[in-house]
Amino acid sequence: MPITVIDVLVVAAAIGTAFQKPTFPGNLSIVDPVFVLVNLVAFRYVLIRANPGSELLRRLLPWLWLLCVSTIVTMIRVGIPFWLVSTFAREILAVITFAGLVAVLAGRPRTIDRARIAFLAAVAFVALTNIFEIGGRAGERQAGLTVRNVNYAAHLLAMGLLVLGTARNLRRSLRWPLAGVYLLALVRTGSFGALLSLLAATVYVVWRATSHFRGQGRVLVRIVSLAALLAVGAWGVSSIRLAEFDVGSGVDSNRLTRSESSRIDTWRYGLEQLRSHPYGIGPGGYEFLPEKAGTSDEMHSDPLAFLVEHGPLGLVAFLGIAYVLWRAAPPASASRVVLVAFAAGGLVRQTFTFRYIWIALAIVLASDLLDRRQPAQDPVMKAG
Repeated sequence: MPITVIDVLVVAAAIGTAFQKPTFPGNLSIVDPVFVLVNLVAFRYVLIRANPGSELLRRLLPWLWLLCVSTIVTMIRVGIPFWLVSTFAREILAVITFAGLVAVLAGRPRTIDRARIAFLAAVAFVALTNIFEIGGRAGERQAGLTVRNVNYAAHLLAMGLLVLGTARNLRRSLRWPLAGVYLLALVRTGSFGALLSLLAATVYVVWRATSHFRGQGRVLVRIVSLAALLAVGAWGVSSIRLAEFDVGSGVDSNRLTRSESSRIDTWRYGLEQLRSHPYGIGPGGYEFLPEKAGTSDEMHSDPLAFLVEHGPLGLVAFLGIAYVLWRAAPPASASRVVLVAFAAGGLVRQTFTFRYIWIALAIVLASDLLDRRQPAQDPVMKAG
């Protein structure tokens, strides 16, 4: 099958997830023009073709309209500053672009495979620049050569591990070394939120893997399996708290304590704003609140951010979008595993507008929908 313009654009977008820099004036990255073209092509497919992406956008529209309403309500109180419009546009475009990519990829197995390989190559590039400390000073947590934010890099690496599990055409001799490189780089970033997302995905996979058991046997196996996983997680956290160690300038006991304390302060301060701004402080407004001494410039939680910045209507819209995405993903599918990881990571980090998540989810969901129409004979990753 010949390579088309669509193939080139989708592959470029997949690779572009690893490039937040270099940047130009206006904080534009080198790959922003590529994403603009992808958005235009994807939007065209959503509008003129009857496919899974069009149906998905139709189901998402009521919740996107509700998000618009919540934003208009906040504008009445806070005005129309640039940061509000910019954040709101990124939130809406993230979802619309995702639906558009699903529309573009629907029925294009070769394009899906090319996009997946391109995405995995981009993640490998970030991992290697992290491990060899290219683009940063030795002794610091490493984001990588082309990534500005170390937490973005961490969640990208975690997503790369999940997408790697769906790469049926990739030989095991490549898959396992790549998994090792991704995991090593992830640990070096020191992101506990990214590790939490992987733990949640693992718990979900185990839960679904026990579905073939019947009656009390299934309940018993699930309880034992989940208890074992939670025990390992609790042991790991307690060991980090008690031990004095540093893994490659990433995971260390002091950082866990600082991260936990900072998030609690951030969440408390953010929720206090609901007293004076019950309808929200505006998308992206937390960064511009006064007297945030000792707290972050963001809420570090997608649900809380939508509640505090968009108000109760925004939180309902956020949950509605999540519900539609969950229902769109087929049962026993890799896309539901990705959604679980997305949700878990979003509890302790604002990841809603991270480009790579929506591109990775579009690739995996389009692949799952294709498999549902043409069942694969040897699925590598079967969960749901």
